[in-house]
Amino acid sequence: MSYLMFQNMLRQQKKEAKTFTHAFNTKRRNTPIIGRLFIDNEIIPIIDIKYEKINKKIDKNRGFYYVNDGYKVIINVSFPKNLASKYILNYIVIKLKDDNELNNFKLRIKNNEIINFTDYEDYRRNQDG
Repeated sequence: MSYLMFQNMLRQQKKEAKTFTHAFNTKRRNTPIIGRLFIDNEIIPIIDIKYEKINKKIDKNRGFYYVNDGYKVIINVSFPKNLASKYILNYIVIKLKDDNELNNFKLRIKNNEIINFTDYEDYRRNQDG
């Protein structure tokens, strides 16, 4: 009897794994692609982009104030299987220096141009501290 229960459990696990894989692939197919990123000789689809302002604290004699120190751009991507093992996370973070560079980046996304990763500063790698 235990052998039959074990075989039934294995069949159930295979069925669940197949269902999960099908759901994952369906979600990946149905996700809209808003741009393309060129990294490691591969063109990778961009799924989502978030922009965050970076403020720098300036200390003065009587207090402190904040100035704009650029923008942090979080790019959610869908890595192919050959690059998924190299990049642990499914997003890339770059830093844009000012409003002009941010507007140029948004325009390139809007015009569906391929974004070259080496054209921008990698924010996670170049953080101070």
